Amino acid sequence: MHEFDYEQADWPRQVRIYYLQVDHWEPAWHLCLEAFFRSLYYERSESPLTITNYVSTLARFYAGKRTQPGLVTRTDVSTFMFAPTQQGRPPSVGTRNFRLSCLASWYKFASIWTPPGASQVLFDHPVPTAGIRHALPARVYRQFTADELRQLFAVINVEDAAGDAYVIGLRDRALLWLFLQSGRRSNEVLRLRWGDLEHTAFPDGRVGIAFHFKGKGKRGRDLDEYPERAYQELLTYLEAAGRFALMEPGDYLFICHGPHTGGYFIDEGKPMSSGAALARLKHYCQLAGLEPRCIHGLRHSHARQLLALGASLEDISKSLRHSSLAVTSRYIDEIQAPENRYAAKLAQRFADL
Repeated sequence: MHEFDYEQADWPRQVRIYYLQVDHWEPAWHLCLEAFFRSLYYERSESPLTITNYVSTLARFYAGKRTQPGLVTRTDVSTFMFAPTQQGRPPSVGTRNFRLSCLASWYKFASIWTPPGASQVLFDHPVPTAGIRHALPARVYRQFTADELRQLFAVINVEDAAGDAYVIGLRDRALLWLFLQSGRRSNEVLRLRWGDLEHTAFPDGRVGIAFHFKGKGKRGRDLDEYPERAYQELLTYLEAAGRFALMEPGDYLFICHGPHTGGYFIDEGKPMSSGAALARLKHYCQLAGLEPRCIHGLRHSHARQLLALGASLEDISKSLRHSSLAVTSRYIDEIQAPENRYAAKLAQRFADL
């Protein structure tokens, strides 16, 4: 994906021209699309990755369509939802739902956007995504039991203090500890930089480490406690990799080491992607004789362990940063202070990993 300078005022126009072949659209629709990109970036995420995902989806949807966007029908949307992926495979439930969400967001924006100098909104017809329901997941995210976590950690190579395998093992161990103890989402952890960490005093009088992260669908950044055990694992990894003394504020915490990561060809030194982290987790599951799990299963494992420790639904919802208790209840607002009240109990529960 081409990188754009989001400090430039005309970057939405550059994105439209570079990726979407829509010269046949009326000028008002061009302006609306550019305004939609601005809204995504400045009001919803401030994330180039969000722009990338939406642009690629819209570009594929409109590819070959010579009609105006206002003439799109529900049939067009439904057909696109089930269209094969670029690899020729049937789309997953997640892919189908994202395609629908992307188009729904775009047409909803067009239905409330008024062109400059006009008195009416651009799109005053029924939204073509109306009435199309999101698909239900084929299965819930599989969680890890405490015994399965012990098996998982037992196969991570942190014994032979030499070579990439040792450093990778320490990195993956630190990564898994942070996922389990914080309950953060994949990108919220993988995009952490050294400058996101800070020393802070918690309400209970403790002094520890907190980290700033970009929450799902939020413009600003949240603050959360970096659990002590996970932080010690991180320092061990950085020391072993020879990175600790060289860390700059902009350096990512978890980077790739060596040419291959769980079957993925990865450039040395780049931040780990979600795909690379998933490949590592599946690799360890295979070594441990466990059914493959996804990274989000670690988030569910965090919630499950909190529930086992007696945490209330409200506490779990706050820990996971869910938008409502209804979301939390389906799986099983913001915390006012960067404190994980159950960090010590979680560390004790996983002490022998």
